[in-house]
Amino acid sequence: MKALLGLLAGIAAAALVMMAVGYVGTSLYPLHVPADPSDRQALIEGILLAWFLGTFAGAAVAKKLSGAAWPGWTIGGVLAALLAFIFFVPLPIWLQTLAPISPLLGAAAADILIPRRRAEGPAEDETVRNRA
Repeated sequence: MKALLGLLAGIAAAALVMMAVGYVGTSLYPLHVPADPSDRQALIEGILLAWFLGTFAGAAVAKKLSGAAWPGWTIGGVLAALLAFIFFVPLPIWLQTLAPISPLLGAAAADILIPRRRAEGPAEDETVRNRA
């Protein structure tokens, strides 16, 4: 149950962070008015940071709440699969490669930086006293 709650909270955190980064990005560097919808490269480059940071935040929340790494990796894997469709858009190879890798890097960073929650139980001092 903890893993499911962690996964759902992680998805919500990822979405919120992606929206916030996108909002800040377009506030600092607004798209050309009128926006050219055929300029896919500019749009994709603009969201790579949002996908990385969103996945990192979502995976961190999921791992912190569930105590397991798989909910965070699930978020990263689903987002990477969504971004894998960029291979069908004619873009530079570095961008096609980096797009699906960025959520996986975010999930990996969260897995490395966020410690696993310990199993709840009696403290070590209490166990030692009970044996004496």
